Formats: sequence, structure tokens, C-alpha cells
Amino acid sequence: KGSGQPFKVVATCDTYAGNLARGKDRIQTMGGNSPKTYIDYKELLADKSIDAVVIATPEHLHHPMAMAALKANKHIYLEKPLAHTIEEGAEIVKMVEKTGKIVQVGTQNRSNSLYIKAKEMVAQGMIGDIHYVRAFW
Repeated sequence: KGSGQPFKVVATCDTYAGNLARGKDRIQTMGGNSPKTYIDYKELLADKSIDAVVIATPEHLHHPMAMAALKANKHIYLEKPLAHTIEEGAEIVKMVEKTGKIVQVGTQNRSNSLYIKAKEMVAQGMIGDIHYVRAFW
């Protein structure tokens, strides 16, 4: 809540019981607290004590979950991609502007040292002209 203090994970949600139990155990082990558990993300979003959510679900759920979270007045860390279409992305941006909530899209590999080194090598001409790249992750 803007206090500059570290966050605390207070809940986890998954429709698969095995993942839900694993998430709960991990929070208990790493955070030292027993989180609330939810099967339905809409119930989690209804919890007024939760300020922010992490959306790390299959990609087709990013847009509807982000919209629901913003409507529930939550800040969001959202795994990429933001949405499947430009229109869905624009809809999320419009809702962010309306609600004033913070949404961060996870692009963590941009800071991966291997990718940075590859970019430097290309920029310095160490590899020559590049006509095709195929990458896996």
C-alpha cells in the first residue's frame, strides 16, 4: 500500500488441486504464513484485503483475468503476452487509465545476460549480417 515495505503473499489460486497445494506449501515455506486458497479466481478478486495479483495463467486467460482484476481494483503483474490482439491490449490500457492501477507486464528475459550479450555481438558486427534467427525458450 505504498508504505515501501515488502509485499506479502496472502493467497494462491489454481483450478488444479495439486498446483494449489504446491502453491500453498511454497508460500508457507518461503513466506512463513498460511495463505488463503481459491479455486475460482473471481472469489480471490472479491477479497478486498488483496491489493495486487500475479496473473501467470495460460495466455488465452490473460485478457479476461486482467480486465476482471482491474474492475476489482487490483494492481497486476501480468505474464506476457498482455493479450492476444491489439484490441484486447488497448482495452486493458483503457481500463488501466480509468482505474489508475499499476500493471506490469513480465518481460524478464530482456535483462537476461545471454540475450544482452547476443545483442552486443550483433551490434558490434561480430556475427556478420543476420538473415534468419530461430530461438527457443
